[in-house]
Amino acid sequence: MVSRGRDATSPLRVALDVTSAIDPRPSGVARYIHGLSRGLGQHPDVELTLFCRGSRWRRGDPAIEFPSSPVVRWYDWRTPRGFDLFHAPDLRIPRRPPTPLVVTVHDLSSLERTDHATPGFVEKKRLHLARVQEHATRVLTHTDVVRDGLTQRVGLSPDRVVSVPLWPALPRTASEEVGIERSGLLLIGGPSVRKGSERIVAFLERFDASARAGTLPERVRWCGSASTEDAARFFQSLPRTLKERIEWLGHVDDATLDRQLSTARAFVQLSDTEGFGIPLLESAVRRCPVIVWRSATASEVLPADAAFWIGGSDEAEQLAAFGVLKECERRVARAAERGERATIEKTIEATIAVYREAIKSARTSVSAG
Repeated sequence: MVSRGRDATSPLRVALDVTSAIDPRPSGVARYIHGLSRGLGQHPDVELTLFCRGSRWRRGDPAIEFPSSPVVRWYDWRTPRGFDLFHAPDLRIPRRPPTPLVVTVHDLSSLERTDHATPGFVEKKRLHLARVQEHATRVLTHTDVVRDGLTQRVGLSPDRVVSVPLWPALPRTASEEVGIERSGLLLIGGPSVRKGSERIVAFLERFDASARAGTLPERVRWCGSASTEDAARFFQSLPRTLKERIEWLGHVDDATLDRQLSTARAFVQLSDTEGFGIPLLESAVRRCPVIVWRSATASEVLPADAAFWIGGSDEAEQLAAFGVLKECERRVARAAERGERATIEKTIEATIAVYREAIKSARTSVSAG
């Protein structure tokens, strides 16, 4: 698949696998894919073709998900040809990997916390990572923490792994809801152990205790890609008084998410292994206060003085500070500064730079061989 004889000024012919975005309940990876496809498709230096595996085709309509870009149906045992590079935006790389191959690894939760899933799921993730190590020309991550984990725990050489930060996927324009009094707590992500969902009971107890006397308990709005049945099973395990406070919204579109972030009193992230920074950045640009479990990845996305950190020895002080108006406004302003600096344009340019390095590396390998 390595191209020969192409003019250096010719657009890069990129094949992007959008399979994970074709789903009735798309995950955060789908938002990443949609952003990539729009940004790359509009870039003058890229000639983009979208691919979807035949096995996923029946789950949704690619023409609806990607109305401005035709999606090519392909089968895993056939290697797409006629391109300078293939980009797999998650761990599922083709059975016959093309070269050069760029793979995005979003997190390493399957290695860091084996209690988050069944042994079979963890083993499958390990096998995927082993194939990435064997076949990927370059690997993209969103944080330096994941990049370092890939080099230290998976064994990838440092020159093959590049950290390209994410961007807030919501429009930059102000929401129509700005100015409305904020209320309620917002959680994003289907209820699961990996998302730290089991911490909701203890967190709300501590959060309520930190509130001023006489303040009514904040209601909780929860959105995510979990099915209604899976969410219902989780909520049935909660105390009745807590269940009555939670409103399950299910999967929401960007317009609804925009309204939720623009009206919530705070966005709460309870996961300690979350590698996906888009919700944190979107909360920041919508000036929604962030209450987040202290973790290495979250600390890399937001500065220490841009959020209220829980899960540490200073949690009580952090929650108390959340109730101080001036302190809350100060941290929201710091988060907004960070969010405004993260743009899709920067991500796309950095991604294209990785593409060029991957192509150069593949050509060098062919010449040496």
